[in-house]
Amino acid sequence: MVLAHGLTANKEEPRLVSLAAELQGQGFEVIAYDSRGHGQSGGQCTLGDLERHDVAAVVAWARTRNRRVVLVGASMGAVAVLSYAATARDVTGVVTVSSPGEWRLPLRIRSTITASLARTRTGREFARRHMNVRIAPWTSPESPRSLVERVSVPLAVVHGRRDAIIPPGAGLARVIRDGPGRSVALVQSMGHAFDPVGHRQICDAVTWVLHQDESSRSDRALAGRGRRPNPARTRGPVSLPTLRQRQSVTIRQSRALSRVAGPGLGHRPRDLDVAGMALLRPATEPGPARPAPRRQERP
Repeated sequence: MVLAHGLTANKEEPRLVSLAAELQGQGFEVIAYDSRGHGQSGGQCTLGDLERHDVAAVVAWARTRNRRVVLVGASMGAVAVLSYAATARDVTGVVTVSSPGEWRLPLRIRSTITASLARTRTGREFARRHMNVRIAPWTSPESPRSLVERVSVPLAVVHGRRDAIIPPGAGLARVIRDGPGRSVALVQSMGHAFDPVGHRQICDAVTWVLHQDESSRSDRALAGRGRRPNPARTRGPVSLPTLRQRQSVTIRQSRALSRVAGPGLGHRPRDLDVAGMALLRPATEPGPARPAPRRQERP
């Protein structure tokens, strides 16, 4: 599980850490990192565009531990994971949280302030001095709505009805096309990004993505043996809350927090800064740290 934070946040944001702990409690291994221009990473933030290279570096490392990787991104992080998944085929699925649909935001106070941080020189300077965020000049990257059309893996969209920065009407949840491998959830009382009110729905979305992938694998196996897939396993939109009882995928239990070695603007990350990674072992693992045994992936 890879968690991608939003603008002005980082891997140590309390809401992100809380979600990571909840996912870890359900048996998932979770990796969070600082996107370029944030926290301990260098470079400049491009609001999800070049951040796809950061996601690529983390995915490459994550796949050395488990071949099945799910991307969970919030706000800017949602754009980053969509940008990566639009061209890559090595992830199991994508969950976006509070993603914009287009780059046009409504005239609301918090929306206007957020937009000014990226689109004005004064805003970028304010972010650098007071938020420790380095933002590159605005370049009008490809819209999230356009990116979704090129994402071939299961995609779950989660958005809060009380999002004051990207209201539901301006979010990806409004413009996404329903169909196989797509699911949309609007959460009552949930605000922006990794709001704890929406953590359960985000976890359900992760389960849904894994269920879709499991069904797809089974259908391909049946087709390979000349048998028809079971119609009951059709991969259309499913009500997310019901999936908690249908989870059939078990992932190793542990959690890791890491960071990306920050490259300069326009450069591809060299690789993940493994020296800066802290592996948080499950509470069930006693004794001092020992070399991990060879792990086997579970279906």
